[in-house]
Amino acid sequence: MPPSGPRAAVCLRRRILRSERSRFWDLSKDLKVRHFTPLRLVPLVILCAGLAASVGAFVVLRASERNRQQTALEQGAAERFGALQKAINEDLLALELLGRFYAGSHKVERDEFHEFTRPIPKHACCLQALEWAPRVRGADRAAFEESVREAGFPGFQITEHAPAGEMVTAAWRAEYFPVDFIEPAEGNEPARGFDLASNAVCREALEQARDTGEMRGTAPIRLVQEAGGQMGFLAFLPVYRKGASTESVEDRRTNLEGFVLGVFRAGDLAERALAQLAPQGIDVALYDMSAPVGNRLLAWHSSRLRGKAAKAPDEADVRLPGTAHYAAALRPAGRTWLVLCTPSPEFFAGAGRWHPWEALIGGLAFTGLLAGYFATTLRRTAQIERLAGQLLESNEKLEADVRARKRAEEALREREEDLSITLHSIGDAVIVTDIDGRVARMNPVAEQLTGWPLAETVGKPLAEIFRIINVLTREPASDPLTKALATGEVVVLTNNTALIARDGAERQIADSAAPIRDAQGRIRGAVLVFHDVTAEYEFKKALRERVKELTCFERVRNGLQEGLSVEQICRNTAEYLVQGMGYPEIAVTVITLGDRQFSSGRSAEGLTHSLHADIEVAGSTRISAGSSASRARPSSESGSRSVTTDRPWSTSWP
Repeated sequence: MPPSGPRAAVCLRRRILRSERSRFWDLSKDLKVRHFTPLRLVPLVILCAGLAASVGAFVVLRASERNRQQTALEQGAAERFGALQKAINEDLLALELLGRFYAGSHKVERDEFHEFTRPIPKHACCLQALEWAPRVRGADRAAFEESVREAGFPGFQITEHAPAGEMVTAAWRAEYFPVDFIEPAEGNEPARGFDLASNAVCREALEQARDTGEMRGTAPIRLVQEAGGQMGFLAFLPVYRKGASTESVEDRRTNLEGFVLGVFRAGDLAERALAQLAPQGIDVALYDMSAPVGNRLLAWHSSRLRGKAAKAPDEADVRLPGTAHYAAALRPAGRTWLVLCTPSPEFFAGAGRWHPWEALIGGLAFTGLLAGYFATTLRRTAQIERLAGQLLESNEKLEADVRARKRAEEALREREEDLSITLHSIGDAVIVTDIDGRVARMNPVAEQLTGWPLAETVGKPLAEIFRIINVLTREPASDPLTKALATGEVVVLTNNTALIARDGAERQIADSAAPIRDAQGRIRGAVLVFHDVTAEYEFKKALRERVKELTCFERVRNGLQEGLSVEQICRNTAEYLVQGMGYPEIAVTVITLGDRQFSSGRSAEGLTHSLHADIEVAGSTRISAGSSASRARPSSESGSRSVTTDRPWSTSWP
């Protein structure tokens, strides 16, 4: 017989749970089977294929970009090489024309030289000057110098460089090659009279040109007329006697008359020749490979695209860099020059630089996303089995945590109530602060004494709520709670301390402060406990005053018993009153008896502030000398006043 009523409902619920549990285990079995299918290898296959494709695309694009950059570098460098070659050839051609002019003339006078060469430097690129240096034998030196002076150059003499670098009169030699004709003369005055043979670099080029009969140049040299810092070079073309034989070296040495020469500035050559070209981020260095190592750099042109001009590379020997470069040789005036073009960082900043990296990063990102998608899908499928099994356990644990949390909150609430009741039950004022000295709690007694309600004080600094001063000096007193937080010890407030309430009321208090520590001994805050002692201070003050009164009358009685005069008794009593005051060194006591006055040891006249005391003789105590007791009355001392009170004696300040 099937169950009915509540029993039937329970049976139905159990069947539903068994059905759901059966479906869950079937799903778990299906998931376990899928884990071992080949689909688990799909993310790995995608990752490998995508990585290979991305790296391949990067390699191809990187090679293409490098080829493009190399082509652009070669084209730009070829343009710069051609510009330099054209500029130096045109300037050297001017020197050749001057040499032909000398070869076709019997004798070239000074005016003829200037007339022929005047227009040439204006159109040259790096030509500083065209000059004529005749051959002067040692025996003819004086006559030559005199002839130049007569030509309009007074003070002319043959000069040379001293070891220190200054220009001095040349020493005697068998022959000289002094500079005589110069065009243009302006700016080249220091070169006039300079003996070219006195310089070792120039002498080497002079001898080569003399012996070969061809144009020869010098290694990089600092020009005599150079005011800046760039290097220069000289090119010499020999001039022989008209109609003389020049077949052999000996003939050429014998028949040499002098040299026409060109003075060139290497820095101007690089700057002016390359100024007409569009900047491409290419640096150009010009080296004289025929010069000794260490003196090969002729000129350096930093790309105009650089934000800051780069320095010329250090040159111990010309070594081509391992990166992209372009090198070509020039051979002007028998020298071998190397033109070295290297790309600057700005050269690589053009379009297409990042294409290979974009392809690589994009391919890797797409591969990672696709492989991650498949891996995530399979991983989530595998997690369903674990999550389903953990669900019931998590629910049970969550319920247990909720119950534990409720119990903890209830216990905390009870502790809070106990603490609040305890604070409200304490008869002293209590203020609790955090580690920064900000108010956290106050009991009603503290609210009453400070005049601040708890709702307005939470979070405020204690100094705003608890204002204390020294009663004697009226200066702010030190905060004991701050000291307790700093030292970690209990701090007791000093005597004579008053609390200024919010409404300005002043109460004398006694208090102490102590740090609050946690279980590990770390300071978490502090507690301040204080109470009102105003009544106690007033009682003690009245008691001290009464003792003074009784002592005063005792001294009067003793004086009468000892038979002292009234005057002596009054003076002794005045001295005693002065010693009992707070500042005896500036106080004066005056006792008025009838129309007579008795003061302490010094005069009261002239004092800005004087303390006066009257003694009223009344009741059973009488002081008389054959006359009745007289009541004290105000003194007529200048600027002073005496006060009579109901007490036998009193003191007051003016």
